[in-house]
Amino acid sequence: MIRQLVPPERLPEVMQALAAFAGLRPEQPYVYVHVVATRPGHERQGLGARLLEALAASNVGPQVIHLESTNPRNHPFYARNGFKAGASITLPASTVVATPFARRGAAAD
Repeated sequence: MIRQLVPPERLPEVMQALAAFAGLRPEQPYVYVHVVATRPGHERQGLGARLLEALAASNVGPQVIHLESTNPRNHPFYARNGFKAGASITLPASTVVATPFARRGAAAD
């Protein structure tokens, strides 16, 4: 599927970035949060926080909730919602810095 989405000349760069992201992920089973976004006009109403809290409160699945952020402006939001930052990396062939975040869910208690 990646080959269909990425131009051939950028494929090596994208594959390196994906491998770098994979290196940020926990070894134990985890729930991966791919995207947290709020529709324009509905920001800053606590919707994203409620979504993350509901996920953490569920007793379904692994004990760790994991996500990565490439936007430092979002880091305080994740910290306020119980996530702890891991060591950041700069993605290969890029200036983009990725920071992993993780928190324990209710299944861990």
